[in-house]
Amino acid sequence: MKKFVMGAIVGASLSLGASTLASNSPEVSFFSVKYIFNSVEKQLPEEYTSLNYNGHAYVPIRFIAENSSMNIGYDSVEKRVIINYGVNGQEPAPIPSEYLVNDVTSAALPYITNNHMAYGNIKVTKEGINSRVSFQIKNDIPQNDLGGTLRLFDEKANLIGQLPINHTFDTGISTYENTIEGDATNFKYATLTFGKVEGALYHPLLISREQKEQDSIIHLKSKMITEDQLSKLGDKKMDISNIASYMKLSNSQVLQLVNAIISG
Repeated sequence: MKKFVMGAIVGASLSLGASTLASNSPEVSFFSVKYIFNSVEKQLPEEYTSLNYNGHAYVPIRFIAENSSMNIGYDSVEKRVIINYGVNGQEPAPIPSEYLVNDVTSAALPYITNNHMAYGNIKVTKEGINSRVSFQIKNDIPQNDLGGTLRLFDEKANLIGQLPINHTFDTGISTYENTIEGDATNFKYATLTFGKVEGALYHPLLISREQKEQDSIIHLKSKMITEDQLSKLGDKKMDISNIASYMKLSNSQVLQLVNAIISG
């Protein structure tokens, strides 16, 4: 089944300057919009689009569902979108296998680990003075014994939470969750690195910290970051480079992060 991307109407009349797709009635146009889930901004994957259709906002329902702890599927025969959500604190019911959307990796798991595994759909909820963190990862190795860390950063690349991982994953897309100390609900960026793969140490390149920093500088320059900007980033250059690599940030997104740091 091809990936199913659908819009849901939200809100009423809009006054938006956008690129028009059709000049005849009905009028459809793109528009740029930010998505905020429980006060946390989430990046819309590049393959999704927000639309203004006759004055109403159409947003990707899969993106909304997966960032709202809901399960979603599609019945191509009956043309039904299926959404399951939790009731009274219970987990949402799973989607029957025949209605699962097959191509979910690029949409729900848009990021890449240091050993080239897809991950994403990261959720952080407050639990008292702590935070419960969950994410999904796609694993192609049976009974893969993995050890690593999911690092959460705020909008200025300050580290605000770390989730240690020591778990054996089955093949396919799995969800991993645990509780960490502190409040990490305002995270904006996340990197996932593994030092253990298939139960063994994973170290494809053993290089010094100095070399890693030089590689980070080269990478950030390729993202159009200037020498002057680099000089103001202090010890955050490696974190920024990792964030840009693992989360596949565009040049403009990297510049936005750099400017947020420099502006204080």
